[in-house]
Amino acid sequence: MSFEKVTVAVIIYNREKILEECLSAIKSLDYPDYEVMVVDNRSTDGSVNLVREKFPEVKVLEMDENRGPNPARNAAILKSKTNYVFLIDDDTILTSHCLSILMNARNIIPDVAVCHPRIVYYDDRSRIQQERCGGSLYWCGHYQKRGYVNQERIYGKYTHWRG
Repeated sequence: MSFEKVTVAVIIYNREKILEECLSAIKSLDYPDYEVMVVDNRSTDGSVNLVREKFPEVKVLEMDENRGPNPARNAAILKSKTNYVFLIDDDTILTSHCLSILMNARNIIPDVAVCHPRIVYYDDRSRIQQERCGGSLYWCGHYQKRGYVNQERIYGKYTHWRG
């Protein structure tokens, strides 16, 4: 079985106190081929130093100015050298099998373009953080909220959407 390399891009801004837990969880992923990139939105709290000292294998991209998370995400995609980019924020704690499950979506739905994991609250993991199914992405770049999750389309712990 071949595995495509994935860039896990973490957008960070002044969350030094929780960043180590985020990056440690990424380090524990069971997917065999990934790299980690941190995109810093001009943090002033020592976040970048923490990454460089405790996670020297992580690539650091420092933005010239803080224009919000979306320009940082775009920069991560542009700087990545992989075909797949997994974008997360610095307050995200991944389960060890998260990336493996997402990459397996290619086998379930060969023409999949976008997928994301179920997001739950940190303090109550039985509660789904986002009750909405996300949004509709149009190739021209427009994003529109779609509404609440259709419970009939949830299979086990994971949701599979077909357009």
